[in-house]
Amino acid sequence: MKNTYNSKGRNSLLDFFKNSSETEIAISVIVKALKSEGVGESTVYRQVARLCDEGVLNRVNGKDSKSVLYRFIDKENGCDNHFHLKCTSCGNITHLNCDKTGGFKSHIEDHHGFSVDFGHTVIYGICKDCKARV
Repeated sequence: MKNTYNSKGRNSLLDFFKNSSETEIAISVIVKALKSEGVGESTVYRQVARLCDEGVLNRVNGKDSKSVLYRFIDKENGCDNHFHLKCTSCGNITHLNCDKTGGFKSHIEDHHGFSVDFGHTVIYGICKDCKARV
């Protein structure tokens, strides 16, 4: 197992993501937010790459599929054990803690031979708040 070095930059980055676990964030936003804490741009890029390698962050394509966004995988709260719903209108993420998903996961594995990675599984659609505004 790889040793993780807990630097001020890494800890600031982890705190930032823990406080933003309901959304996906562009690296430019992260750099700007942590600049006031004395965390440099190169540190942010380096630590984000490490956290992705360690399975702490999920790297996803943005709306235009050219941009890259990052989402915190909160393993302490079971974020790697459930599906995620992402609203394509507002961008918010809902953690789907539902007993019904276990049967769906089992069906995919048993009938299709495919293992689901909950930490990286996102279902896209429109949330109830955005639907109510239409």
